[in-house]
Amino acid sequence: MNSYLEAVQAHLTELPQEESGDLIAYYQEYFIESDLTLEEIKAQYGTPKQFATKLKLSYFLDQDDHAQEEEKSIPAKSRLQLVWLIVLGLFASPLLVPLALAVLLLILALLIALLALLFSLYMLDVSLVFGGLFSLVSGLGVVFSSPSTTLVFSGLGLLLFGLGILISPFILFLTKWLCLRFLGMIKWLGRKLTQRTKRNQKGVVL
Repeated sequence: MNSYLEAVQAHLTELPQEESGDLIAYYQEYFIESDLTLEEIKAQYGTPKQFATKLKLSYFLDQDDHAQEEEKSIPAKSRLQLVWLIVLGLFASPLLVPLALAVLLLILALLIALLALLFSLYMLDVSLVFGGLFSLVSGLGVVFSSPSTTLVFSGLGLLLFGLGILISPFILFLTKWLCLRFLGMIKWLGRKLTQRTKRNQKGVVL
């Protein structure tokens, strides 16, 4: 059992040393109290690497949740690491590989759809702003030869430019909201993988 937990700890290098030490100490005590054999531990938790992946996933899910609750800025690297751990968790068990492939394809399809939608919205906003500026400059270019044309083009340009500026905050808000919803779906999948208990201790999985 000790060799198993030592192997698990060797795969917890991404966690703070104190955190990984506490987790190993907790499970060492838990395994002793439960009188589990090495075979039973492997049957329930998998290989040391698989178990370590679940522990890391549970830890980073908790960290992300706490950061969101406290409205702290979360580095993109941490978010990418969390997504990567979820993907590894999906492929950790040979029995889950077919399901993992299906889920991964679904996630990729949703991600592509999300990026396409956001790209379209940003292109629309940029087109409105620059189209408005172009129309305004074009109208001013004929101010002496055709004042009426200047009024039409300038008015249209100001309208398009103002509309582009007006919807910019909405697009930024929608971007953040959609990204958070997408990440929420990924985190929900991660929680299903770890099957965390209702204990308050971080990283505890059964």
